[in-house]
Amino acid sequence: MKPSMFTRRKFIKYSAYGIGTVAVGVAGINSTGKVNYSDPAYLYWNKNSRGALKKESYVVLCGALAASAHNTQPWRFDIEENQVDVYADLSRNLGRADADRRMMSQSVGCAIENISVASQQLGITPEIVYQNDGQFHENGFAAQIRLLPGEFKQDHPMFEAMFQRQTTRAPYLEKTPEAKFITRLESQNDFEELQLHIITNDAQLITINAIHKDAVDAFVADDNAYLDSVRWWRYSREELLEKRDGISIYTSAAPNLVKQYFSMGVTHEDMQGEFGRQGEADLMYKLFDATPMWAAITTSKSTLQNRLNAGRLLERLYLSCAKYDYRIMPIAYACEQAVYANKVLSALQLDDSNELVSIVRIGESATLEKSVRRPLSDIIV
Repeated sequence: MKPSMFTRRKFIKYSAYGIGTVAVGVAGINSTGKVNYSDPAYLYWNKNSRGALKKESYVVLCGALAASAHNTQPWRFDIEENQVDVYADLSRNLGRADADRRMMSQSVGCAIENISVASQQLGITPEIVYQNDGQFHENGFAAQIRLLPGEFKQDHPMFEAMFQRQTTRAPYLEKTPEAKFITRLESQNDFEELQLHIITNDAQLITINAIHKDAVDAFVADDNAYLDSVRWWRYSREELLEKRDGISIYTSAAPNLVKQYFSMGVTHEDMQGEFGRQGEADLMYKLFDATPMWAAITTSKSTLQNRLNAGRLLERLYLSCAKYDYRIMPIAYACEQAVYANKVLSALQLDDSNELVSIVRIGESATLEKSVRRPLSDIIV
């Protein structure tokens, strides 16, 4: 996206936002702003024991810590004794930024994976029964999880990682992840109809970065998709804690001063216009260039079950990164635009009969602020 002329006020805001040339350097990564982790919006991140909760409620709490597109947390759960029915909350969508609800179904899959991990930690065997595509699109019903007695209780290797998981929107060090870590990532894929592609080759990195830069330019120029996506921005700490969802500058690598300025000086109208669009493109360009590894999930069969399983695999990548001190960030611009998805597939030596379900950047950086979580009372029906 070509630079454009700004008024002095816009230029100051543009620089302060941390999405131009001023504030996305590694020096800002440790600045997380003032956050009170005792606030109810963050308490679930500390619930690594069941306490007095029923087992069904506890595994749902763990499911609600999963990754989701724009932190929409698009799920709801119907619990009975020894059973959790998992639904997509169809109202919590990204609109035309996720036109066929690929990201929504994948987010629900992430929650299913966390429920599976938490169940096993409690000595329970989770039996997952997927629903059909038609039922999902009608009322969001995605899967039924039966909580069966396990043979014995043992610690799940990824359980503690659930409480450390985060989407890290920051530049990563120019250091290729270790081979043994890559092998661990590859071992997470036991889904027959999914393929996991690890990209560390310099030539492929350049190609993937270029595709994503073109894709982000196309995205911010598309009023329909961009404006629907911006609805999930939260502009002040107060709004974030009240709504307990969405994305904000507070979970970015911007310095404290930038975060304070953003909460006081940036409006929804700013984000809808040139400021927001140019800023998003500039930030993404910098993050793409500071990415030592990409991981892509593809399938030759675009079904609800495969998209849910892609979410489960994505969450496993998140948990592996948390466990082994790496960072991860999904990038959806190419996935949501067929022309660029096909270019990524071509770079992976796949034809367009395949689906690019997800692609993430992975690398090393400091951790950032945790995301807010909706209360159980809002997600258990």
